[in-house]
Amino acid sequence: FMIIVPFEASHVDQIAVQASQVCEINWFGTPDYIKSLESGIAYTGIVDGVVMACAGLMPIWPGRYYAWALLTDQMSPHQMIAITRAVRRGLLLIPGARVEAIVQSDFEMGHRWMDLLGFKRETPEPMRRYYPGGGDAVLYARV
Repeated sequence: FMIIVPFEASHVDQIAVQASQVCEINWFGTPDYIKSLESGIAYTGIVDGVVMACAGLMPIWPGRYYAWALLTDQMSPHQMIAITRAVRRGLLLIPGARVEAIVQSDFEMGHRWMDLLGFKRETPEPMRRYYPGGGDAVLYARV
């Protein structure tokens, strides 16, 4: 059974992120930036005391948000469904807003998740060398 709680910066240190996000966790941000995510719309999914997912919406300016998520690959399919439903509910908290998300271009499960969440791909070609390690990315938006 997964419980959804308000995000706390300490959750980032507790999550064993999926292999595709290992590079992201290394540059996720300074401690002050991670702490600032607590003030946005952000939640954590926990199963038996283990952090399985952290996700949220960071405001860029009124009506525009950046969606972020850290997930573990230790989730069962039922837990992934629970996280997907929780994220959908979170998106309903900002009706009419533009929400952007970035996915590594070679991360197929991330692209499928964007589809499930109602995001549309906005970059026909990947954004080259987007990530610090030189990886390409795709921009998605939900409007």
